[in-house]
Amino acid sequence: MPFDPGQLELQIGEATPAEARVYVRLPRSSDAPAARLTGHVHGPICDYARTLPARIPLIDQGQDHPLALAIVPDPCFWTPALPMRYEAIVDVASSTGMTTHVLPFGIRPLFRRGKRLLLEGRTWTLRGVAAATTPQSPLDDWHAAGAAMLLAHPAEELCAAADRRGVLLVADARSASPAETVAEVRRLARHPSVGFIVLPVESEYSIDPQNLAAGALLCQWIDPRMAAGPMTLEPWADVAIVDASDLAAASAAAVACPLPVIAVRLLPQATDVDQARRSCDALQADLAGRGEFAGYVV
Repeated sequence: MPFDPGQLELQIGEATPAEARVYVRLPRSSDAPAARLTGHVHGPICDYARTLPARIPLIDQGQDHPLALAIVPDPCFWTPALPMRYEAIVDVASSTGMTTHVLPFGIRPLFRRGKRLLLEGRTWTLRGVAAATTPQSPLDDWHAAGAAMLLAHPAEELCAAADRRGVLLVADARSASPAETVAEVRRLARHPSVGFIVLPVESEYSIDPQNLAAGALLCQWIDPRMAAGPMTLEPWADVAIVDASDLAAASAAAVACPLPVIAVRLLPQATDVDQARRSCDALQADLAGRGEFAGYVV
C-alpha cells in the first residue's frame, strides 16, 4: 500500500542566530524508501514587517527512508512581536508520480532554564488570559494587549491565524485520551503560536510526548489544594501551571517546584482582553514575595 504524502512531518533541529536546520520526512514504511523529497524553504514572511524572502533548497538526504534538509542562514524567529514565518514547499516523487505540499512553520525561540522561561535568550514572563473570559475580542486586540490565549484544543483555523497575527497560545489538551493526545500534540506543535501544551496526567503514552512537541513546552496542571502529599511531576513536564485561587497554596507549590511555574486565577466574569490583561498585573502583585513565578494567567 503506498504511503500517504499527507503524513509529511517537519522538524526544526538545531537553531542559532547563524543558521537553523529544517528537516522534512515521511514516516518509515515498506513503501517509503521509493520516495524522494526535494523542494525549497521560502521566507521569512511577516504581517507586521517588510521582509526579503529567500529561497533555500531542500536537499534529499534519504537513504533508509525519505528525508530532506534545508539549512536556513540567519533565521528570523517567530515571536509575538514579530511573528516571522516560513513555508516548506515539498516535492514528493514516488513511483505513482509527483505531488507538491506546502508546510507552514516558524522557528520559536522559547525555552526553559531552571525555573525561568526564556524568549530569544532573555528571561521572559508569560501573561495570559483564558479565551472564555474574552469571547468578543479579535486576535488583533490580543496582539495589541500582549496577551497569550489559554484555550482548550484550539482549531486549526485559529492556530493558523495566531501564527500570522502573533498571538501566543496555551493549548489545553487535558480532555484528550492517551491515543488522542499523541495526535493532538503532533498537530499543535506544528504551529509556532502554540508555545505551551497542557497534557493530561496519569496517562500512558505510546510515544514520549517530548518527542512530538517540536519545541513547544509541555505543561502539567496542578491544583495544590487537592494535593495529598509532596508534588509529583510527570517526566515529560517542562512547566507547572498552578491554580492560584488559594495564594498560600500556590506559593508553597512554587517554592517546592523545580520547574517554571505559571500561576492561574481565572476571572469570574467576561470582560475585554485589555481589562483581563491588567488583571495579570493584579495577580502578580498578589503573589509578589510569595515565590518565583514564570507567568500569570487570568
